[in-house]
Amino acid sequence: MPTLHALVKTGLIRPNLRIAAIELNAWALQMQQKNPEFSYFAVGGLGAALCGQRRVTRDIDLRLSHLGKTEKLSMRNQPDWDIWSNPKTPNKIKAIIRIDEDPDRVKVDAVLVQPTDLAIYRKHNLINTIDGISVANPALLAITKLETLAVRGNTVKLPNDYLDLIWCLEELKEQGLEIPEEALEAGFPAGWEKMYARLGKAVEPAQVDILMNLLLELGIKP
Repeated sequence: MPTLHALVKTGLIRPNLRIAAIELNAWALQMQQKNPEFSYFAVGGLGAALCGQRRVTRDIDLRLSHLGKTEKLSMRNQPDWDIWSNPKTPNKIKAIIRIDEDPDRVKVDAVLVQPTDLAIYRKHNLINTIDGISVANPALLAITKLETLAVRGNTVKLPNDYLDLIWCLEELKEQGLEIPEEALEAGFPAGWEKMYARLGKAVEPAQVDILMNLLLELGIKP
């Protein structure tokens, strides 16, 4: 698996994103010292890149086991982190991490993962450690991408989400792995109908067929 340093050398991430990822990991370790049950894992572009996808990304997407007052206050106390959250969506928080004088800030989107869902992911070993960073494996990345396709507000990004999902499924097929059914149910509550309805407006019918065939090859029948 590639390291953060290797991803910088190949141009898939910028040096400031590598530093931001290291800072986030250090912050997570601090949270674990206060609460041993705290954990996180990376998803999205960084997660996929660490799993081997040749994919350029400029931001960081995380899932957190805890996102209460303690975690939010700790984030706000970080000197170079600008934090904001919406009271209507208490299970989500956004951050901008400033790295030295680099004008290109690193955006972070963090979302709370329910304890029951996290337990299922751990049961099926869907979270790995790569270069010290906790990362969703391709099966869990695929699950999060299915949910993203169904609920993402910015439809402009849906074609890229589709390509990410196809990579995850092809990786699973190549490795002879599968997506555990209970993990799929836990991480994809939006469901197939909503996902296909939105995807059909963003990609060509032939691309939808490719997705459906890949899912069937993996034993997944929507």
